[in-house]
Amino acid sequence: MAEDIHYSHFYAQAHAIISSGFSSLLQEPVEIQPWPFAYRPERSLVVDAKGKRFVLTGENIDRSFDDIEQEYLSVDILIERGFDQAVPILLAADGKPCHFAEGRYWTLRPYIESGKPFNWRRMTWNESHCAEAGRVLAMLHCAGDGANLSPGLIKRLKPSVNWQSACLDRIRHAFARASEFGVMPGYNLTVAAAEAIVGRLQGRVEQVAEIQTMIEEWLRAHGSKYAWRALLHGDFHPGNLLYRGSAVKAVIDWDYSRLDDPLFDLAYARLMFCGRFREADFSRTEMFDKELCDKFEASYRDHLDSTQSEHYLWLIVLCSLVMGDNATRQEEAMAADILAAYSEIVLGLILVFELEELVKPKLLSDQERELALDQMLDRELGQKQDSKQDPKQDQKYEQELEIERQAEILQMERNAGNILGFFT
Repeated sequence: MAEDIHYSHFYAQAHAIISSGFSSLLQEPVEIQPWPFAYRPERSLVVDAKGKRFVLTGENIDRSFDDIEQEYLSVDILIERGFDQAVPILLAADGKPCHFAEGRYWTLRPYIESGKPFNWRRMTWNESHCAEAGRVLAMLHCAGDGANLSPGLIKRLKPSVNWQSACLDRIRHAFARASEFGVMPGYNLTVAAAEAIVGRLQGRVEQVAEIQTMIEEWLRAHGSKYAWRALLHGDFHPGNLLYRGSAVKAVIDWDYSRLDDPLFDLAYARLMFCGRFREADFSRTEMFDKELCDKFEASYRDHLDSTQSEHYLWLIVLCSLVMGDNATRQEEAMAADILAAYSEIVLGLILVFELEELVKPKLLSDQERELALDQMLDRELGQKQDSKQDPKQDQKYEQELEIERQAEILQMERNAGNILGFFT
């Protein structure tokens, strides 16, 4: 296979990693190409080994062995309990879930045939996609229900950090960096504005903790078989679901998986699939697209019901997705409160991410920026297209790609601006 000049060193690196870390799984010869839908195509490589396809991923440099081991354990538990959309991490030659090389950990997973993932910043999916997402999330939470886990597993899956506090710290840092580099001029990106948002979200975090205490008391009153924690995905959005048609074939990117409150996952997914924060007329009173939200919530509720287990009654009640005899007014109000609180926390997370992404180009040198553009170009063209032999065609693609990149920046700014308006 002919190698593109921008990726030749990545291919040589990948061959060395396969030989040293995954020789028991992948026998030479192998063919390697970028995974075309990857955020960083040089670190998400499709490996074809004698007709079997895999994805070799260079994990983020800040991911530790413990992080990857937790992801491996979480996914393994879910698969064992019948959640088929989880993609397993394959063990390296030394029996570990990753291989360390070139300054980062590398993981290997089976390749999943699918369509191009959605860009979560633009609502191009439909009600059928939302209904399927609700179904998959419900099945994930049922499979990962904390009451079915042994005390030993629960101890191993316990979050190592307080993610709520980490989120608040990231808001402060993101505002400071965005202000330093002149991101989104005209917006109030001051220390005072950051502290105002942090204060508001801190109140929401405390509200969640108070409600969780009430949940625990309610669960104890209804018997020890109930539990309020489950295995979460932690980043359940349209871009992390691989669809084939309207069916989800796989859920990817389990970096934030943990044993925690499934209502966070629900609030996060509902906002990412149905939230109107991407639209010009976004307002606090109309946070969600009603049609999409109805499909998502109904599907989530129905597939929790289908378990025929009262073990999930607490979740159904607390999500306020079932009215009437199954929930008291107090429980419905508590459910609405915790979902509203989590929704605001999620908006804070999205704001952080968009500000961080807007700052990133400011930190690159001209050479790094050119390489990033080349990588994006190669990803769009596909590895087997040899446009480099036609300078005019290559220039056309670069121009189109630059237009697309500017459109993406404008959408980031809109998202961040809408969320800032929500909090102010």
